[in-house]
Amino acid sequence: MVNDKICVGIDRESLLARVGDINYEASLRKKGCRKMDITGRPLNGFVLVDGIGIDTEKQLEYWIQLCLLYNPFAKRSRKSSE
Repeated sequence: MVNDKICVGIDRESLLARVGDINYEASLRKKGCRKMDITGRPLNGFVLVDGIGIDTEKQLEYWIQLCLLYNPFAKRSRKSSE
């Protein structure tokens, strides 16, 4: 979470990346990247990157920076009631 917004994380053995609508299609063309489809319905603006796409520090840094660049434009996550 960055600024109360989902930014980047881990889902099982993949990197979960919130890249936004603008970077979504280009991201899907990157090595190891696929649609985030956990519930049977892809979530636009979110991708999963498998190990082959984050093997090096440079690759991981790319995805983290892409997510951080999008973060100011992302909508805040809904807070769950406590």
